[in-house]
Amino acid sequence: VGPEQIVALALPRTIDVVVAILAVAKTGAAYLPVDPDYPADRITYLFSDARPTLLITDKATAAGLPDTGVTTLITDQLRTAGLPATDPTNADRLREAKTSHPVFVIYTSGSTGRPKGVVVEHRSLNLYLAWAHAAYPAMSGRTLVHSPVSFDLTVTGLLGPLTLGGCAHLVELDEGTAPDLAEAPTFVKATPSHLTLLKNLPAHVSPTEQLVLGGEALLGEALDEWRLDHPGTTVINEYGPTETTVGCTQYRIEPGQPAPTGTITIGHPIWNTQIHILDAHLQPVPPNVTGELYIAGDLLARGYLHRPDLTATRFTANPHGTPGTRMYRTGDLARRRPDGQLEFAGRIDTQVKVR
Repeated sequence: VGPEQIVALALPRTIDVVVAILAVAKTGAAYLPVDPDYPADRITYLFSDARPTLLITDKATAAGLPDTGVTTLITDQLRTAGLPATDPTNADRLREAKTSHPVFVIYTSGSTGRPKGVVVEHRSLNLYLAWAHAAYPAMSGRTLVHSPVSFDLTVTGLLGPLTLGGCAHLVELDEGTAPDLAEAPTFVKATPSHLTLLKNLPAHVSPTEQLVLGGEALLGEALDEWRLDHPGTTVINEYGPTETTVGCTQYRIEPGQPAPTGTITIGHPIWNTQIHILDAHLQPVPPNVTGELYIAGDLLARGYLHRPDLTATRFTANPHGTPGTRMYRTGDLARRRPDGQLEFAGRIDTQVKVR
């Protein structure tokens, strides 16, 4: 496999899936994470829609997967003795690998229609990780990776430490069952819904340096309960849809700084990102006025896999940037405060999240 091809990964969260992600990325191809616990019809849909060149799985997982007809590589049967341990070069690849080639395809939940594959390029991932290294130095320590690989939250928790010299510890976080940890993590990325879970687990499961929360609105009152037990940890509220690689804005709450009440601001855009809050005519709205949130910059995904029509609808020309640039229409409502901080204000559609 090589650039512009897709490799599906259906593996449990063990070191094998970490090796597979890195291996696929080094070929210049894109990895497609497939949660083995997905219903059979969803897995069948992902394969029929993404059309991967190869499936990497293990013997036990393969037994529970539907027949997709894709060429399959079984990790249990691999023999690596005698193979070179050096990184591949373009001489070893099918064709030259470029940063404009896809690095992963992650499917959305399908909450606003049928699931669609978001194609993210090496270039965008490189830029996000460069920012994350500067913003999250705690990743150089020990990170708990608890979410499924099919969730873009894992891109930060897994690839961040591995490209910063840190340790990524794959664990399961379940109510009432504490993972076996030799020491407390320095960094954890989770959703606000995980706060209650972290509070109910032993204190050494929570991070000692940085906790990043994203994926849904964060309430100051819910955060205060957790911070009472962890006053020395910096909390970052990160916002960003999969279509902008992982995250594109952040708001930091340092130790000793009170958390705002109510819904916490999503802060300012990160490196290589521009945020526009526009009206129905794509004109900027004044401060404190609610409009639709558009994202521009170098973190934008290539688009939706095999969906040029939908890509053209959501990734539109950017009238506020240089000619040829694009912006992503999020469908989220937001407003910009006079101090420049961004506030999430809901959706333009009737989508409701139920936990």
